[in-house]
Amino acid sequence: MSYDLRFKDKTKLTPAMKRSLRLLCQGLVDKDIADRLGVSFQSVKNILQAARYRTGAENRVQLVILCQQDPSLLEENNKTKAATN
Repeated sequence: MSYDLRFKDKTKLTPAMKRSLRLLCQGLVDKDIADRLGVSFQSVKNILQAARYRTGAENRVQLVILCQQDPSLLEENNKTKAATN
């Protein structure tokens, strides 16, 4: 099955959204994502909700499928990579 989701602007996904999405795609639940990222459970819920809005995904399943269909969605941009090196 393929979802035809139109990005509002995938470049506007924050680094926190990308980190959370990577962990979600690995099968982690919100509590485990929060523990890994060192943020609150509610922060993870808010981050993933914002990611759904920005990508047009209606739910978490669509969000994961979208990330599988377009792995570039999870890539850090060059500015972020340069800042962390």
